[in-house]
Amino acid sequence: MHRQGMVSIWFFIGALLLVYGLLITGAGIYELGHPTHMSCSANSTPASGGAPCCSPLASSTPSSSAPANSNE
Repeated sequence: MHRQGMVSIWFFIGALLLVYGLLITGAGIYELGHPTHMSCSANSTPASGGAPCCSPLASSTPSSSAPANSNE
């Protein structure tokens, strides 16, 4: 099945997975040093309906119907 001088397809699949893993790991390490702030409104939901499109940290704050900068 394996001829002389030919490389198995699994070698290329493994190399591709290794490259993807290194890219994802590099992006994760970069994000640890440079965190981004995710913000969203309390009313943002996906077009199909369902859960809000917020990160778990952003959606953990209680939502209210009053504006944040009310001068009362």
